[in-house]
Amino acid sequence: AVANFLVEAFGGGALGTQTAGTSFNIRLTARDANNNTVTAFTGAGNTAQISSTGTLSAGSGTTAAFTNGVLVSHAVTITNTGSWTITATRTAGTQTGTSVNFSVNPGAASAAQTTASVPAGTGGAVTTITVQAKDAFGNNRTATSGTIAASITGANTATGNVVDNANGTYTVT
Repeated sequence: AVANFLVEAFGGGALGTQTAGTSFNIRLTARDANNNTVTAFTGAGNTAQISSTGTLSAGSGTTAAFTNGVLVSHAVTITNTGSWTITATRTAGTQTGTSVNFSVNPGAASAAQTTASVPAGTGGAVTTITVQAKDAFGNNRTATSGTIAASITGANTATGNVVDNANGTYTVT
């Protein structure tokens, strides 16, 4: 009888570091109390529910049917950064299995999500503007690559060089 599920990377083993918003595949194995594959867990009705401690934008809910106790590939996408797990719970039962913790890093920088902050009440004074690079899901980038261009409109101008702070932020005076 199914006692638990093994949740691992598509090719086997622990899930490695992933990128927010990028689909990756997991492999699920139905196991007995001795962690042997339950090959009778196969066909219609032999499915699992997928959940995660991270935010799943794709892949949550009911899986396809297992074949001989294994679901070789199930695609999931997590959109927030951090250290997360994925859990499989038998659809017609309570048996579960949880992956080991794995990291999700931010995706590529998105101009639409990147933010700039200007200290309040600094009109007419020299001010440092900080730009926080973010990915398409609003996750802060902790490292940067490339450059940004600062453009100030109105009576004020940016007089300094844009500085890459190497932590996901840029500053300009």
